[in-house]
Amino acid sequence: MELVTKNVHLNKQKGKVVTQITLENDFNVSDQKPDVDDIITDNHYIKVDTLKILSGKAEITGRLSVQTLYVSHDDSQPVWEMEMEIPFMEPVNMDMLTDGDTVRADYEIDNVKVSVINSRKISVKAVVTFTLEAESIYDMEIAVEPEDTEKAEYMKKQLKIMQIVMKKRDVFRIKEEVDVSGGKPNIKNILWRNIGIRNCQTKLMENKVSLSGELVLFIIYLPEEENMPVQWIDSAINFNGMIDAEGCNEEMIHDISVNLAEMNVDIKPDYDGEQRIFEVDAVLNLDMRIYEEDSIDILDDVYSPAIDLVPDRRIASGESLVMKNMSKCRVSEKVSVDAQKGRILQICNTFGKVCIDNITPSEDGINIDGAVEVKILYISGNDDMPFCSSEAVIPFSHKADIKGMNMDMEYSIKNSLEQLSSIMTSENEVEVKAVISMDITVMNKVDESVITAVNEQEIDINKIKDMPGIIIYNVKKGDSLWSIAKRFHTSVDSLKSINSIHGDNINNLKIGESLLVIKSV
Repeated sequence: MELVTKNVHLNKQKGKVVTQITLENDFNVSDQKPDVDDIITDNHYIKVDTLKILSGKAEITGRLSVQTLYVSHDDSQPVWEMEMEIPFMEPVNMDMLTDGDTVRADYEIDNVKVSVINSRKISVKAVVTFTLEAESIYDMEIAVEPEDTEKAEYMKKQLKIMQIVMKKRDVFRIKEEVDVSGGKPNIKNILWRNIGIRNCQTKLMENKVSLSGELVLFIIYLPEEENMPVQWIDSAINFNGMIDAEGCNEEMIHDISVNLAEMNVDIKPDYDGEQRIFEVDAVLNLDMRIYEEDSIDILDDVYSPAIDLVPDRRIASGESLVMKNMSKCRVSEKVSVDAQKGRILQICNTFGKVCIDNITPSEDGINIDGAVEVKILYISGNDDMPFCSSEAVIPFSHKADIKGMNMDMEYSIKNSLEQLSSIMTSENEVEVKAVISMDITVMNKVDESVITAVNEQEIDINKIKDMPGIIIYNVKKGDSLWSIAKRFHTSVDSLKSINSIHGDNINNLKIGESLLVIKSV
């Protein structure tokens, strides 16, 4: 039988694997730099270079980049920076992978410890957790109805599913200049830099993805003038731009991860030739998935009183949207600094990240427990340690309301710091305030039996002849007008007409009810 079909582009989640790796190495201080007396603070991020899909496994290649700010008492320059990298190549067993599958990788740096072995050697140890999700994207031709609707009786059903419109990785480059304010001296060289993303937002437009947010920048530099103390700037660079996304529009659903992949700061002269400009170059990695919510009326069953029709059925596996929710959580806590390091004279910079410890779905939402890990860099009253750093872990517990949520649903949570600030409340205490933004997408698994083809076979005439032409049928549990009409080779319309049944609900029958059935063949 010829059918009218619709091609559906499906995305099936096949499984998730979580693995931890330990990265460690010792690094010698270069001959151009002085001895290390103490570590002030450090900054670190992961750069994933390649993600290869092999037979039954995935292979992640990349590096852990660590920057350390340290103090040296034997040098006229009080603070120095040291950059270190630990490369890694990690194979991950994923038995569910088959040809054509893709893998999505997220990571979390759980613990980084930077310590001094001796004045010329630094140790770095870190634990990184990778979460890899295998998924399959495939097309399926699903029957909508018979091409000749007069040839057979047919019934339809509604299929609600998320079709994947686009899956791609892209990069967004930010190149901006930051001027040194008029009251600060010229730049001799950069001693420390730290770059992060805040309030990052994505929005779908016609054939584009809009990206906006803030690049927060903190730089410590040595001035050109001798005998002047080190200087710093704390600045925010607003960015916005467009990423090509052919085929998308504002009505679609997006699931986009944004990570800082590369960052670099150089010194540039201004129009007068003075070294007063920081040239910032940052690269953001985007992992984009764009879906379209679709409701399709498809063929559920088909038969003919005059010919035997045998449907070919397959399982269409995909997802349907339950809810997309933007949720926010505010945290605030007073943090005490180590009094032995010296009292706080001035806060220079507050840097932090969100760490999710536990996610528990419930019947009416998702419970999210985690913490904001904060590093506060400040000027101290200790002459031996002009810069000091204090770390704090501020726990939070948040519930995102999701109507219709249950334990079997899939969910994706993209969290980021929307705001982070600290205020000095005393010489040994700081109040930290943060706003955490959580972009939550909840999907329901769909495994629906669909018809892809219908084969015609000769009807069993002897079987038809043995059936009575007219019977009185008593309705049993599970019966519908459709099942009765199909069983006795008649039509639903005939049953409704003979028995004076009105309305479109073919399931509205009472158990024990008597129906007059007349065979149509």
